[in-house]
Amino acid sequence: MMEDGRGDSAAVELEALCQKFLCHHPLTDVSFAKLFENATSDQPELQIRLLSCTLKHPIAERYPLPRAYRRDFLKSAIHEMEGRHVEVLPEIYELYLSLCSYDPDEDFSHKSYKLSVGDQCDWVHIKESRSIASDGSTGVHSWPAGVALANWCLQNTALLDGKIVLELGSGVGLTGLIAVKACNCRTYVFSDYHPQVFKKIRENLVMNNIVCLVDKNDENGASEESDEDGRGASPAPMKDIRVLRLDWRYKGVMPSNLDFVIGSDLIFEPDLINPLVDTIDRLLQVCGPQCTALIAVTERNPETVAKFESEVDGRQLVRSVVEYDSHQPLLWAAKHETVKLYSIKRR
Repeated sequence: MMEDGRGDSAAVELEALCQKFLCHHPLTDVSFAKLFENATSDQPELQIRLLSCTLKHPIAERYPLPRAYRRDFLKSAIHEMEGRHVEVLPEIYELYLSLCSYDPDEDFSHKSYKLSVGDQCDWVHIKESRSIASDGSTGVHSWPAGVALANWCLQNTALLDGKIVLELGSGVGLTGLIAVKACNCRTYVFSDYHPQVFKKIRENLVMNNIVCLVDKNDENGASEESDEDGRGASPAPMKDIRVLRLDWRYKGVMPSNLDFVIGSDLIFEPDLINPLVDTIDRLLQVCGPQCTALIAVTERNPETVAKFESEVDGRQLVRSVVEYDSHQPLLWAAKHETVKLYSIKRR
């Protein structure tokens, strides 16, 4: 039997591995060294607990991760145990071998993120494409800046309390799902334009048991809902969740009562940077000085980032960089990625 100190240490390591595994954390940042540092072959319960909190976790069985990721996760664990001369359970070898086969139909997989806000615990699940681009869009895959922006939301729940938030380019909806579950926004509006992405947002909302209102749209992608003066419908007095089809190139009526416009990883395509910044500018102009845009950008291509900054600077907008911890406290983010968060307001 393990000593109490060792048991506590194992529980901490298993919880960390559980959270990393379920959100498909890069295996380069996953280590089994501490878990097995004092393991012996006559303590198979540690291996059983590892399986129970990762590959055989109820969430992993209901929302499976990519086969290759599960295989490589087990391979790393096996390598660690064999290197320490710990006898690996036959069950683990069998499970590993079963994952070595190729599944040509595995186009989509899942990620699950654990939320701990105060004394409350919840999970956010997303289904996403395994391909970086699918059906002509990058929006059916989650990205590092979305995780970073979600962490900002989790660190600033008081700022979002009772506020009306519009997210541009919501993609699979990761940031919004976390904000909806962890922050007491009055209204949260997911938006995107690509039909497949729009569909994926709605699927992920259903998967997370979130009821939303899907706005009807005209052919240009603007909501048909409007009040008599044409400024757009006011939200219900209670907290509500909406999904809006929004085309950044559309020049018509825009929402006019927002507190925050947020978005992440929106500058993949240089040709869309101008329409994006134009949309941000028009939203801030219509919504007034109380509205702030928060745009999270992964610094991949310096030229693309410079183009985005230049487009912002060329308008009546003021940008600043928000200081925050993009990797803390409640989500695992890829630590090799650098994400910059811009705050943008009208002059």
